[in-house]
Amino acid sequence: MLNTAVFAQNEFIIKGVVIDANTKETLPFANVFVANTTFGTSTDGSGNYEIKLPSSGSYDLVISFMGYETFARSVRFIKPNIVVLDANMVTKSKRIAGVTVTARKDALWQSNLDRFKEGFLGRSVAAKRSKIINEEVLNFEMDDKTGVFEAYAAEPLIIENKALGYRLTYLLEDYRVFMKEGFSTFYGFSAFEEIEAKSKRKKNKYTKQRNNAYYGSLQHFFHEMYNDNVLNAGFEIYHAYDLDGVGRVINPEQLEVSKIMREELDGQIKILEFKDFLYVYYKNEKESSNYLLHTQGSLKIEKVNDKSTRGSQNSWIKMRDEATLIEFESNGYVRNPMDFYSYGYWGYEKIGDMMPINFTPKVLEEKQ
Repeated sequence: MLNTAVFAQNEFIIKGVVIDANTKETLPFANVFVANTTFGTSTDGSGNYEIKLPSSGSYDLVISFMGYETFARSVRFIKPNIVVLDANMVTKSKRIAGVTVTARKDALWQSNLDRFKEGFLGRSVAAKRSKIINEEVLNFEMDDKTGVFEAYAAEPLIIENKALGYRLTYLLEDYRVFMKEGFSTFYGFSAFEEIEAKSKRKKNKYTKQRNNAYYGSLQHFFHEMYNDNVLNAGFEIYHAYDLDGVGRVINPEQLEVSKIMREELDGQIKILEFKDFLYVYYKNEKESSNYLLHTQGSLKIEKVNDKSTRGSQNSWIKMRDEATLIEFESNGYVRNPMDFYSYGYWGYEKIGDMMPINFTPKVLEEKQ
């Protein structure tokens, strides 16, 4: 149950109590965090929690506790306020509990793990420097009839990203690879914690690599879209469609942002609406050699016949099923990320390159 409490001057606060939905007993030391950010805490001995946030906007509050289903609710702040959100935790179903931990990890499990890590962490340099600390909590299932490969996690995955300097706690809710169709989908909730840099050199290295991961990303793109700054930020946008007997056709004229974007009445959310495919080129950074190696031998769409896009990072998005629009906010937060597919460079970058939504690029510290 969501209630709005008394007005809090200049503060954005989510607070509440976490209880067992059946017994009504409080749950101390439950994990509480705002998805895809560095904001998080644990419930106290009486099951209470409180999280202070920096600004207005939409936030996904996530609560996890061993043996219970993940609790997730979206909270939106238009002005400073205290939102009271109590969580009634439901115990996990027997089916989910039954696919948790396999005592004997054989060659097949190891092979499935390697397949999972490639699809989940990715193949980039940052992904290769990311390690799942508790990979033994993973189990896998392959349906030979449907060709669907699934992964389950008995506990939140703990991921150490030594390239970007983050330790992630990831609640894997669903992971599927559709082998026959040739694509995969997964979703979950991640909490970020910064790994302490023990020297200025290491801190600068983290800063540089975090900046590199952010610039050109989907998050960066939507941030610049919101602020009507895509061209100055180095992005070019084109419309593309499939034509019978011809294949994929990309309109060589750049799309005007005003033609595909509109604003909601309250001014906090903007909407991107398009048909077919939206091709996005990030000109300020080239495609990595690792990405080019990954795509060798696969069918690649010819780029726009324009010198300005050659060597740029090439990505494209397409709406899923009956979805028609993408809602996003000023920091690049997308409210409905499951409503569209990402391909190209954005499809190549996965958890290993993911940045917290509250990240902003930083300047390197000067040497002393």
